[in-house]
Amino acid sequence: MAHYVSSMGIGDKLEEVSLLSKWGEIVGDPVAKRTTGLKLIDGILHIELNSSVMRDVLLNTRSLIISRINEMAGKRMVKDIYLK
Repeated sequence: MAHYVSSMGIGDKLEEVSLLSKWGEIVGDPVAKRTTGLKLIDGILHIELNSSVMRDVLLNTRSLIISRINEMAGKRMVKDIYLK
């Protein structure tokens, strides 16, 4: 299976999807419930929220979130966070 995934060139995308599916574990339920969209584009995590309060919380904990994500991934996948 690993050979097939690498030959198709989809390994990075599968890692990304797997990591983003753990969003609730990374930030906790209150933030996850107010998150309406997540996308990882060129190392920048785009987060859409439906709460301005949670946006402020994430702004203040941006570096911690980046560290947690990269730690879970086992490599540097996220360089920065963009909040909408």
